[in-house]
Parts: sequence; C-alpha cells; structure tokens
Amino acid sequence: MGAKRTAELFLDLMRRRDPAFADLLHPDVEYSMSSPTIRGKRNVLRVMRLFRNVDIVHIDSVAAAGDTVLSERIDRINLGPIHIYVWINARLTIRDGQIVSWRDYSDPWELSTGLLRALAGTIIPALRPQPPAAARNAGH
Repeated sequence: MGAKRTAELFLDLMRRRDPAFADLLHPDVEYSMSSPTIRGKRNVLRVMRLFRNVDIVHIDSVAAAGDTVLSERIDRINLGPIHIYVWINARLTIRDGQIVSWRDYSDPWELSTGLLRALAGTIIPALRPQPPAAARNAGH
C-alpha cells in the first residue's frame, strides 16, 4: 500500500473511531500539534485518548509526494452543548506502511473565533456554528 492510501486509511479509521488506526502507527512515531513532540506509539495513543471529544467530520483532501502526505480535514471539538469546527492540516511521513511522523496544524485565530461563536450560540441559537459546507455536503 502506498503512502497516500495508508494516510487515507488512517484518517478514515480515525473518523470512524476504529481502534485499528493504531496499527498504522510505527512503534517510534512522533506526533505534534503546536506542542512539544510526543514520541512513541504508546504515548501518542495516550494523548489520543485525551481527544475523545474531537471528531473528524470531513476529510477534504489528501496529496502525496514520495513518503510525505499532506491532508486537510475538518474536526469538531465537542464541549457539552458547545461545538467548534476547525480546519486541520496534517503532514504525515510514512515508511513501510506505517506512520513515523504526524504533525497537525490549525489556525489559532479560527479556533478562538470558533470558540467565541460557539459560546455565543449557547445564548443566541442563531449564532451556533454550523459544519462548514464541505462537511455538510459530504454527509460525514
């Protein structure tokens, strides 16, 4: 399986919350999202459990060059009645069918304004954030 297909499978398994996504992580995988790098599959999986309130709602694009894969997706952060939608860009490095490096990037401004809108939406329902059109049209 090529790097792009491995990344697509990984993201789809995560979107479906299928624990088999872990099989695609190399034992020495490195993960980072605007934070110190987390090293080792066991540690990465521990951090992933902290993200149990985050859903991938849409996978927009996946492109590969060699063993490097770039992807764009929309995640929804669920905090009780508050839902924040945010675009996430990822860079995955894949070797021998396993992810050895995974970097997630997001726009802090988008996250901040999404949180403010979600909070306002708890008081004024018309302000509640809706999934981006790409996610609504995809039916994820």
